[in-house]
Amino acid sequence: MADKGKILLVDDDADLLRLLSLRMKTAGYNISTAANGNEALALLAMEHPGLVITDLKMDQMDGMALL
Repeated sequence: MADKGKILLVDDDADLLRLLSLRMKTAGYNISTAANGNEALALLAMEHPGLVITDLKMDQMDGMALL
């Protein structure tokens, strides 16, 4: 299956993050994951994904602060 693009998933719920990642990889997307906003910022600087999907309610840095 052709690569559909790079997506960064950000969520502090490890089970949900794993499930979303698996489903999106199966659909052909190149997925990176981050467990919190700070981890996401580091990945954004290195990987430059075309899309970020983030949880809004997270500890330390919420999704709105990340965006």
